[in-house]
Amino acid sequence: MSKFAYTETIKEAKIFLQGDEFHHQVKVLRRKKGDRIELLDGRGGLFYGLIESIGRDRLQVKITGAEPKTEPRPLHLLVALPRNEKFDNIIEKAVELGVTRITPLITAHTMVKSGSAPKSERKIVHWRKIAISSLKQSGSLFLPEIDSPTLLSKINLCGMDTGDWQEIVFHPQAHEEELTLDRLNFSSDCKTRLFLGPEGGFCKEEIDFFRFRNCSLSSLGSRILRLETAVVAALVLIQFLREKKSSLTT
Repeated sequence: MSKFAYTETIKEAKIFLQGDEFHHQVKVLRRKKGDRIELLDGRGGLFYGLIESIGRDRLQVKITGAEPKTEPRPLHLLVALPRNEKFDNIIEKAVELGVTRITPLITAHTMVKSGSAPKSERKIVHWRKIAISSLKQSGSLFLPEIDSPTLLSKINLCGMDTGDWQEIVFHPQAHEEELTLDRLNFSSDCKTRLFLGPEGGFCKEEIDFFRFRNCSLSSLGSRILRLETAVVAALVLIQFLREKKSSLTT
């Protein structure tokens, strides 16, 4: 069970927790006056507090300390949008594994097409709640930005130019000469963007699109993975390579 509370802004010595957070802390965790509490702001902050009072629909917390804020290492996950609730699981695992932005993609082989993709604010709010829950459960310091479903062919129009980003595409038919992960720059200040397609993979035109962007193509091995499994495998691999590179340069 999560021991953390979440609040977007912690600027004063005293704050109030209301709504869903109040319900979780008081009704689920049975917090009492005088209990100590740890709070996350989703932007790298970890704060310590003391519950001073509990009202009918809010509790008051006195901030007693904080850890030094850390800066995120940008890790942008662009993943084909699956049907049903599988994307909830992907968001949950992405938060646990340090992703800072999530973009659901509409590709040639996705089962969800652009005309039927969820576009309502209600769906984004739902995904954000999943992310907050995972943040509190895992103690991750950063709440990722979650985009509306986006056509892969339109990402250049959504502020996702290559710039100084390191872009990696995981594709089961990646050629051997394209398996370049060991030669990539995983320094402490690198920004990484990962693309994962649907279980049918990316089509030829999409692979050509990635090559035009000078993306690095790689594979997760010979096994056939479900999308949600591939996401976890890819993120664990990238985070391992990042940590390995950082340890070698310190």
